[in-house]
This record gives sequence, structure tokens and C-alpha cells, in this order.
Amino acid sequence: MKRIGLFLLTLTAAALFAACGAPPANTGNTAVNTTNSNANAKPAPAAPTLATLKDLETKAFDAYKNKDGKFFEGFLDEKFVMGGTGQKMSKADVVKAISEHKCEVKSTTFSDEKMMQLGADAAAIVMKVDTDETCDGKKSPTPVISTSVYVRSGDTWKGAFHDEIPVVDPKAPPTVTKNAPATNSQPAKPAESNKMANAGSNSAYNTNSNSASNSNSMANTSSGGDTDALMALEKRGWEAWKAKDAAAFESILAKEVIFVDLFGNVAGSRADVIKMWTADNKCEIKSVAVTDGSSVSFAKDVSLLEFKGSADGTCEGMKVKPVWGYSVYVKEGDAWKGAFLVENPAS
Repeated sequence: MKRIGLFLLTLTAAALFAACGAPPANTGNTAVNTTNSNANAKPAPAAPTLATLKDLETKAFDAYKNKDGKFFEGFLDEKFVMGGTGQKMSKADVVKAISEHKCEVKSTTFSDEKMMQLGADAAAIVMKVDTDETCDGKKSPTPVISTSVYVRSGDTWKGAFHDEIPVVDPKAPPTVTKNAPATNSQPAKPAESNKMANAGSNSAYNTNSNSASNSNSMANTSSGGDTDALMALEKRGWEAWKAKDAAAFESILAKEVIFVDLFGNVAGSRADVIKMWTADNKCEIKSVAVTDGSSVSFAKDVSLLEFKGSADGTCEGMKVKPVWGYSVYVKEGDAWKGAFLVENPAS
């Protein structure tokens, strides 16, 4: 797993948007009332831009660098979810970990930024982060692909979900060191590949041992009312990956999709993701399983599914390992569709 420092630099995942008040009663002069209603109506906050999200990320990283845990009390949504190892950290855990981390950050550079809108009240950002950071005397992995989701909270945007994936060469995974973060204890290697495997299953940034000790298993997180439906859809996706069935993904994926794989490769379009899982898929899979699901509702049309995925088979001759997955689904009409997808090696 990655150092705790970078894990908080972007953050992402959940928040509720403020509900609009009911329109005034239509009494007396309808035209007058309508005019007054329109005049008094508060305009909806504008959708976030890439510059807006990058600015939020920058502020979060600066606060992390300065061990300013208090900043995150207002920055994070109460439903904040941190990707990593199938474990859950509460908002209070995150604030405490940031305030007490033992890392020194000398410099940080963002590049290759890309954002996507997730309905009207959520948005995601992906970017490469190069950092000169030392934690407990050891250099932190760099670069990483930082993934974050922000949700509307009234007229502001709050961090709801965050994950990081070290950029590595699958044929030369990083060397494991005794006190390295958990991501390095499960180096990103081809054998870790999962459903998104050959094109790169997801690895992810995870918290260090101190943070993880305060975590709860993903299986213990509360489930939303959409969990069963999302789990069924996720299983269909895994079956389609197994069968290399491009046509099946047409009804599973949203119009816009971003996927980050185990090795830090970013598939930034629907076409690229489908190609990764079908035409470029060199895995031979006998069966797949999707278990330990729970979901968090960010808005009426946006939900995050957390799950454990596994497959019996090989990718380029190497055994597939299980993963913790984080999939953001959006409503298109009445149907849920996968939009923002991240996975991490599971032990």
C-alpha cells in the first residue's frame, strides 16, 4: 500500500447535495407568483471544472504536507471512503492519521489530469502525481495515479472517495522492504491481475500499518439499498470479461468510463476500456466470483460499490489473484451503469 501521505492528497467519494425547497403555493396572481418565485430562486451551483477539482486536490495535499488534520474535517464528506485493501477508515481516523503522520514532503507535481462528470452532483478526477516524500526514513513510491471522487454538498464540493495506484513495470515490480506501506507488500505483478487484468488489474494505494490497524473490514461496512442490484451488474461485468464479450459491455458501462489498472495504466474512454477487457485481454478464466459487497449512495443517481472480486484462471501464464474493487455507478435513465472503476490487490 502507499504511504499515508499521498493517500489523502486527493480524496474522493461521497457527499449529499442540498435539496431545493418546494415551490410556493399557486395562489392569487399566478404570473406574479411565478415571477417572484423565479426571482427568489437560488441558482444551482455550477458543475465543477477540471481547474476546480485540481485546486481542491492541491489544497488537500498542502494540508497533508503540513499535517493539518483540521482542514480535512471540513474537506471530507461524512461518508468518505478510502480505497486500498478492503478496509474502511472513518473520517475521524483519516483526520487523526494526517495529523500524526511521520512523512516529510519536499515537492509534489501533478500532470495528465482528466475529469469526468458523474451525474449532476458528483465528479471524478484522475491524475499522475510525482512526489519527493520520505516516510520513516524511506522514500515513498512515485509516481502514482491518484483517483478521487467529489460530491456536491450544498454549494460546495467535498471529498468522498480516494485511491492511489503506483505506476510500475509489471515485469519488474518494486522490491519489498520491511516497513514499506502495504501496497508494496503485495507488489503489482502480473500474477495480481484480475478481471481488468491483462490490461492491468487494479492495484491501489493503501494506508500504512498504523492507519490499517484502526480500520474495519470492508465486509462490515453498511450497505445501501442498491447493493444487490449493483452486485448483480458487477458480476455481469466480470462474466463479460471472462468471455471477452464486447457486446455485453454495451449494457453494463456508462457513456463515459474511466478505469485505472493495477500497473497505473489509465483507460480514459469507453472504447479503450472495452478494448482492454476484450481484444487486448490475454487471460484464460474458468470462473469468476464477486463477493463481500456494500454500497454507499452519493446522490440519487450515483452510488459506490465496494466488493471483493476473484477469478480461477491465468493471465499470460500467471495465476489471477483476488482484488478489492471500487466501482462508481451512475443512473442513465432507469438503469445503473459502471462509470469510474478502480481495483486493488487483495491478500
